[in-house]
Amino acid sequence: MTNIDIPPTGISQFEQYKQITNSKFKNTFFCDLFSDKKRFLELYNAISGDNYPDDTEAVLFPNNDLLSHFKDLAYVINNKLIVMVEHQSTINPNMPLRFLLYFADIVRTYIMKSVNIFKNTIVKIPQPEFYVLYNGKEAWNTDILKLSDAFHVQGGDYSMEIIAKIINIRHGCESKEMKLSKNLSGYSFLINLNETYISEGMSRDMAINKATKKCIESGILADYLVENQMEVTSMLNYEFNYEDALMARFLDGEASGEARGKIEGKIEDAKAMYTDGLPLEKICKYTGLSIEELEKLVCAKR
Repeated sequence: MTNIDIPPTGISQFEQYKQITNSKFKNTFFCDLFSDKKRFLELYNAISGDNYPDDTEAVLFPNNDLLSHFKDLAYVINNKLIVMVEHQSTINPNMPLRFLLYFADIVRTYIMKSVNIFKNTIVKIPQPEFYVLYNGKEAWNTDILKLSDAFHVQGGDYSMEIIAKIINIRHGCESKEMKLSKNLSGYSFLINLNETYISEGMSRDMAINKATKKCIESGILADYLVENQMEVTSMLNYEFNYEDALMARFLDGEASGEARGKIEGKIEDAKAMYTDGLPLEKICKYTGLSIEELEKLVCAKR
């Protein structure tokens, strides 16, 4: 766990958040795009139904080890801790458990060190809100995930609950959130365009560059992309290379639980498509797996 120096008492809570924020981590495209406060507020207003103005104080929360590892985004706004998980391309019902670890980690590393929990007045902590931005092709038949669904014993009154809202950000969906946030819609469009170019046989670098150029010409995320074009290429390449590394470890039998979860979801999707008789080329397009990976992981096992 990264050591966090807690600032002296007597300064505002937002100043404390600012002082312990650490931005030295490998950003994803999503995290970098929405680390801008104005873009984040537009996104948050769209997914929450609130109407915070651009001058609202919103602070990018400290990049603790868990957030850094999973490349997720957290903000504090009006004493609410908002955690958003980007671009989940496979269904993962364990997100509430992941959020539980986030919040417990934040409370332990910040709140527990800065206040005395044994005093006879209540200790205030940020109100958490959790969102999963889902970009997969498979339909998800729920709009929320609950921690209690994972409990061995179901029913009754639970002493603990975490609820995460699922938002479909797949390009072409009709969600109100996508219509209300041009930055979220632009993000989704660029990711989809990049995937399309790759499925058509372009190299990764060529697809990223062409998708970025197309967005700039169309006025989609243009200001951000013009200013950060090289960084965007680097970030998107990093994300795709990371997925390739997970697959390599999976095939070598050395995958971590995180890697196995990501790859196994794609494999299950591919198996269903293969059973339904879809051509391998289309399965590759829909899952991101290569022909060689399909033959080894899907076809050979039937």
